[in-house]
Amino acid sequence: MPRWMFRSLGLVVVALVVASGWLLWAGPLASQRLVLSEVQGGVELKRSDVEVSPAAEAGTQLLAADRLETSADGRAVLTLGADSHIRVGPSSTLQIVEVTATGVAVELEDGAVRATVRPESGSVRITNRGRAVLATQGEVAVGVRDDVLQVQAIEGRVALEGMALSTLASGRQVTDVGGEMDLAPIPEDLLLEVQWPPAPARTRDETGTIEGQAAPGALITMTCPGGVVETTADARGTFTAQVPLREGSNPCEILAMDALGGRRVELGTLQIRDTQGPTLRGGVHYPQ
Repeated sequence: MPRWMFRSLGLVVVALVVASGWLLWAGPLASQRLVLSEVQGGVELKRSDVEVSPAAEAGTQLLAADRLETSADGRAVLTLGADSHIRVGPSSTLQIVEVTATGVAVELEDGAVRATVRPESGSVRITNRGRAVLATQGEVAVGVRDDVLQVQAIEGRVALEGMALSTLASGRQVTDVGGEMDLAPIPEDLLLEVQWPPAPARTRDETGTIEGQAAPGALITMTCPGGVVETTADARGTFTAQVPLREGSNPCEILAMDALGGRRVELGTLQIRDTQGPTLRGGVHYPQ
């Protein structure tokens, strides 16, 4: 057989091997799907490259650049492969960054998600403002509100990027509040301790001070007769705010809510505002 035939045959064999390898590699990539598997309440799907976005219905395949929004009563479940799931909580917004053979990446703009990750279905990467959480196996919860990022490694270790901490061990929680971090065990209950003034306390001031301790980065909502005031606990969990006082008694409800949606309420009373002064009673008695 001439040498040119041997060379041609060799080239054909190499081409077949390369083609077979490409098919074996491309097969899982083509079959990997991220599906909107469950929908409850208000859920909206936005697809930028079409005039009319598909309805957010169970069974809809999600693509890169898709944007998912849930209302205050909305919830959704995203399923990757057979066993990895991302549960999206109420009032949440996330965008699908990419779906590959090795997993999915999403940008969580606001709200909270909880991911159950199995290695055979691929990893889950959750990003926000240059920070990232990567789970390859186990369960992780991530919450975002403004510049607060809260991460709980519920099961298994997770990798972190863009933060001072590179990994988070199972059973631990980290909260990034504008670059300041708090690391602690996952709490059973959300912390809220309010320093109420001693009773009875009277004042002529137009405002009263509410201060206390809560979960780092928690949103503190103070509902009092004089109005509603919001503030955010710092990275150490401390908070303080000035609340308008009405004339008379000022009972208040203090609500603390962390980025994951955990809530805690405490009731108490601020100062009694008294601007009327003492009232003189009685009259003048004249001798008979």
